[in-house]
Amino acid sequence: MASELKIYLPGAQASGDARRALKIMDGIFDVLDKLDASELRDQSEHVQWRFTQLGVGSVNACTAIEEPRPNQSLEEAESLLPLFVLGLKFAQENASIPKGWDYDAAKKARTVFKALGELRVELQVIGDDATEPCIITREAGLNLDKALQAKMETIGSLTGRLESVNFHDGKREARLWLEAPKRAVTVQFEDEQADQVTAALRKRVQVSGVIQRDRTRQAQSIKLRSLRVMKGPERSTLTALDGAFPDLTGGQTVDEYLEELRGTS
Repeated sequence: MASELKIYLPGAQASGDARRALKIMDGIFDVLDKLDASELRDQSEHVQWRFTQLGVGSVNACTAIEEPRPNQSLEEAESLLPLFVLGLKFAQENASIPKGWDYDAAKKARTVFKALGELRVELQVIGDDATEPCIITREAGLNLDKALQAKMETIGSLTGRLESVNFHDGKREARLWLEAPKRAVTVQFEDEQADQVTAALRKRVQVSGVIQRDRTRQAQSIKLRSLRVMKGPERSTLTALDGAFPDLTGGQTVDEYLEELRGTS
């Protein structure tokens, strides 16, 4: 049986404001879209959804995947559903980013669920990979807010593949898919660095700068100081480990760390 996502907004407050209910449902699909952080994904491509059930009074809906995005199997797309529901269940009770989520997914979920106000949402995966019903309130958004604000900064380097660039709404950001661990982080850059960043798209690069990390010490973003296009195949390197284990180099860049080792040998 194919997996479906059940979305239940109980009570007259949910059904009495159609625009608000639709905005919440749209936000849910936005979070699912952010969780789909595949290295091969074209950011303009999205999963297409359909309703399998839609009730009124209380908003009671079941949705299923009509068509995965290109280069994605149905099983891969459906695997995001328990990741989404169980991640929100975790966020409802913990001020930490759920396992398997990245910064962008947590940031979007924070916005969506902080806006619930007095409403609550019941979410459940039915069919394959079924979950128990989970009641999600504004508390999940507030906990994600705390998790996202608990940051530390280190100086270091991250190695990966530069995937996309965003110039919308005054932003200067790129998306870097890390080699280790396999996940995406945001690269922030200035106008004068735009040509260099654009020229490095779809290439393996080493980005050096100020790294922002969450309370689990996972890199979430890096403010670009320098960028170097790497040659050769992807591999596990000391530079890649710097992104995964910030204590390895004491917050130094790999070059600085190696230079210090040479000086003490």
